[in-house]
Amino acid sequence: MRRPVSWVLIADGGTARTYRTTGETGAHQARLEAIPDGSFTRSDPAHFGPRPGKNFASALRNSGHGVTTHEGQKRRAEQEFVAAVLAWIEKPEQLAAFERLIVAAPPRILGEIRLALSPALAKRIHCEIHGDLMKLPIKELEKRVLASIPDPGAEQRLS
Repeated sequence: MRRPVSWVLIADGGTARTYRTTGETGAHQARLEAIPDGSFTRSDPAHFGPRPGKNFASALRNSGHGVTTHEGQKRRAEQEFVAAVLAWIEKPEQLAAFERLIVAAPPRILGEIRLALSPALAKRIHCEIHGDLMKLPIKELEKRVLASIPDPGAEQRLS
């Protein structure tokens, strides 16, 4: 049985990295490999433009009110960041590169990801990992992510 190609999206509100699984299935044989051009930060103007301003005009433009809160600006910036990362993943050349997507993020960001998913990408979600894994070293990240991925053969063995 051919192992499906999986991508892993690790994200928080301002940083995201993508990986692909390599090697055989199983936590001891598989590895995570970083995808070229698959790391994003919200402050990177090449991907996401300038950060939202804090002047009165941008407050009017962003919320429809004369006053915005810092929390509201932060939430809007996170939503825009998540949408931009998902738009990159949904490019045709990216979609052709994987069959399954594993998403690891804190619960609030997972909610933003679910809201921003297109139907085509939503069908590829294989599992979700609740938690902030951005600062983990690669070996610990591999252990946590690969242990959370359901074994694809388990469904067939149960049938």
